[in-house]
Formats: sequence, C-alpha cells, structure tokens
Amino acid sequence: GLPGDIITVQGRVVSINGQPVGWAKTQTYDHRPLVPIHPMVIPPDSYYVQGTSPDSFDSRYASSGLIRSAQVIGLVTPLF
Repeated sequence: GLPGDIITVQGRVVSINGQPVGWAKTQTYDHRPLVPIHPMVIPPDSYYVQGTSPDSFDSRYASSGLIRSAQVIGLVTPLF
C-alpha cells in the first residue's frame, strides 16, 4: 500500500482501497495473539508491506505495522 491508500479491516480480512489483500491470523504458532492493523489512511513516507506467505509477520499486524520510507533499503524485482 502507498501513501494515501486506505486500509480497512473487516473481521480478519485486510483490504487496501476496498480490495482484499490478505487475511490476518488470530495467533502465532506458539499461540501468542495477533491483532490486525488498525483501519487508516497510509500517511506520507509510509508503506504497507505484506509477504506472500500467510504466516509472514508483516504490515497485517498492529505490532509490526507500516514501514517508513527510511527503512526501505532496496527494490525487489520478481523473476518469472
């Protein structure tokens, strides 16, 4: 998600600008609770990032949250 995009959470489904992007799990493998990210507009200089695995600990969760632009150290280019 980019600055200005709108994050919403309905149940455990996380959406950006109305499009579902992932499902937030309720707990970790060792049964610690996971709280989904709070609904918001992504602020300037911040990004929503999400891994491809449903087990990724990423922006879907309030405890990890958004990434600041200063934390971005590279660009990923998928190869197919």
